[in-house]
Amino acid sequence: MADLSKARSNANRIRFSADHPASSNERYDINTIYNRDNFYQDAIELSQLVTPTLWDHFCIACDRLGLPRETVSPFIYSSKDVQAECYAGPARGCIIRFSSGLIDLLDEQEFEFVIGHELGHFLLDHHLANVGVDSASQEYFRQRRSQEISVDRIGLVACASLDVALRALMKTISGLTERHLRFDVGGFVSQLRKIESPKVDLSNWTHPSIIIRAKALLWFSLSEYFQKGPNDHLSDGLKKIDERIERDLEKFMDRAARERAASARLNLLLWIATADIVRSGSFRANAQAKMRETFGPDTIDKLISFLRDLSKREAESAVNEKVASARVELKQLAPRQFDSECLALEKEARELLSATS
Repeated sequence: MADLSKARSNANRIRFSADHPASSNERYDINTIYNRDNFYQDAIELSQLVTPTLWDHFCIACDRLGLPRETVSPFIYSSKDVQAECYAGPARGCIIRFSSGLIDLLDEQEFEFVIGHELGHFLLDHHLANVGVDSASQEYFRQRRSQEISVDRIGLVACASLDVALRALMKTISGLTERHLRFDVGGFVSQLRKIESPKVDLSNWTHPSIIIRAKALLWFSLSEYFQKGPNDHLSDGLKKIDERIERDLEKFMDRAARERAASARLNLLLWIATADIVRSGSFRANAQAKMRETFGPDTIDKLISFLRDLSKREAESAVNEKVASARVELKQLAPRQFDSECLALEKEARELLSATS
């Protein structure tokens, strides 16, 4: 018998490790966010009477996920765009919508993959995971990309076929049907090898490239969870798969963002350490050597020159401004981890300057 709690539990067991769960258990009433009546007026609801074939495959996808059908209201609206959306509301249900362009592009089994993908957002409470996170931060975009890896896995479970899932991805990236596509997955994924060194900053994309998603699905299809079911898998296997996926995301999507965050972190460390130096009124040779090793000799020479002609009060004021500015920069890039990062940086600064004590 289908059970929503169990369906959520199974979905969470295959959540991609970089997809952080929501910190709040609060769920919204869908009617306070979206007027459900609008969907009935502007779209067709999937049903056995009006769309019997699509309804059958919707039921198959729900059953494979162990999700009660009554928790989902599926609609199709008119648009040439290839789009699907999930509006998650209360614990008891959600609305999913599909464009007619998507329906026309995919066959019924491929449609099961997209159904599962959208339902994955509901099962994993993705509408809550981003609440309170600055939507302009790199942390936000990394979380959104990680969520797509998670729900692709749920889509694969819903359609029960790697070939079907990859066909759906290839069609959605190309907009082509079987008339023009030859479903050579190896040839498709090999496009990654042709990217020698990513020169375009993709860190503001909410979705990983579909090639990365296809590769991630290939690895997940080898997992015990997919091969044997939710009751017979070991978490270590998924951990290794996740590490491979994170390497791809780092190389092709996240590198520029991580470099900016690392630079901001180092800058804040510099000014936290400098604030300690100014307060103590001492900058011993051993501490200077550690600082030069960490930040580079040119940076420390400029720092010494910057502080040389300032009184202690002036130096404290100037350095505090630098600390505040550096904190703002890091918080914009990593708001979720900001507090823990600051604590770690304060400890690191103390260790860096331990020669002054």
